[in-house]
Amino acid sequence: MALRREFKPDKLGSSWLSKLYLTRQQRRTILKWVVYLVLLVLVSLVQDVILCRFRYWGAATDLVPCLLLLICITEGAEGGGVFALLGALYYLYSGTAPGPYVVALIPVIGIPVSILRQAYLRKGFFTALICLIPAIVASICMFGLNAVLVLLYCTAFCAVFEYLWNLLMKQPQTVKDLSAVLTGVILAMNLPATVPWWICLVGSFVAIIIAKQIFGGLGQNPFNPAAVARVALLIGFAGPMTTWVTPMQGFAATSDFTTGATPLGTAQMASGTEFSLTTFEKLESVDALMQSFIGNIGGSLGETSALAILLGGIGLIVFRLIKWQIPFAIIGTTMLFTWLVNTVDPTLTPGALFHVCSGGLMLGAFFMATDMATSPITHRGALIYGAMIGLITCVIRIWGAYPDGVSFAIVIMNALVPLIDRICYKRPFGWSPASASALQMRRNEVK
Repeated sequence: MALRREFKPDKLGSSWLSKLYLTRQQRRTILKWVVYLVLLVLVSLVQDVILCRFRYWGAATDLVPCLLLLICITEGAEGGGVFALLGALYYLYSGTAPGPYVVALIPVIGIPVSILRQAYLRKGFFTALICLIPAIVASICMFGLNAVLVLLYCTAFCAVFEYLWNLLMKQPQTVKDLSAVLTGVILAMNLPATVPWWICLVGSFVAIIIAKQIFGGLGQNPFNPAAVARVALLIGFAGPMTTWVTPMQGFAATSDFTTGATPLGTAQMASGTEFSLTTFEKLESVDALMQSFIGNIGGSLGETSALAILLGGIGLIVFRLIKWQIPFAIIGTTMLFTWLVNTVDPTLTPGALFHVCSGGLMLGAFFMATDMATSPITHRGALIYGAMIGLITCVIRIWGAYPDGVSFAIVIMNALVPLIDRICYKRPFGWSPASASALQMRRNEVK
């Protein structure tokens, strides 16, 4: 009988490091990033004195971004490596030297991120909630106390329904794993700021009981619970679910909010009319796109700030909680398809950047479509799954009755995940379909 091996930190004697309970791998990580810190500071200080600039493809390039790219290659696209990559890209794009102190922030951020990734790699739900903090803060800043109430209602109702179901079915309680809390937060991100409490109650019931527990609980649900609840509420209560309020600075009462159309709703109403080109030009202006990216527009709590969702999505990729192929395929397919449609008929829909920054595309791509239980297993299947979600979203947005179709696309593709897994499973070397069909699982084949 195999004994369970418990985690024990390395013995460090009486050194001060023993009080931090750091493993040998974590100490090596800290030492490695300290070396990166020293190298970056030294290079940023002396690059103007020694051979600091060289020509590559005819463009003047500093040594600091080259060193940052080398750090990213060494660390990989995870942990602090992603911050080194972002720092290098910003350095090259801006063309200005940020100075040694700003450059030193990258390894300073990389040390805790790398250690946290090692410590909380298996605590997926808690880490996903941490990654949702930027979106939560952005929604509270935009919609004030109403956003706080919607978040509290959905989170509390989902946890209560999870507890009551386990109590009624005499099953072990699963509230402590935070899966119900995560579902409640994501559901709240899909709701407007002024929805009444009973809509949060109905949506939580649909998400936890109908879309999750009836199928067997966590890991056995074929559909994303938050997406199913969003679709059910959008069909059953179209009025409250499509009453969008404009962002307010500070905490305001519900009566002080003013309603208005979202950018996607404005684009859908102007599509095919004589005012379409003028409307699309305004929606695609630099100022309008920046407002959509930051979140100073009307919409659901999680549909406003694409920047906050992007920061959380980078965190999910850093902690290896999602397959990066899914959001990459969703966003890439959406950009490509909308660009093609806009090129063929400019009066039909705005361009690609507008569709990426508007609506719930970023929220669905990073936090809903990437659910482990409802997404494909293989990387190739994830690419197909994400591409189809992006395609269906574009079709609904351009020709459908609803301005945004991300949740509909996710639910539709969740139903096709078993078929995608059958088609895209890995076959061993030498496999031949001579004795079986290509869609039939064979014994001893690797998924």
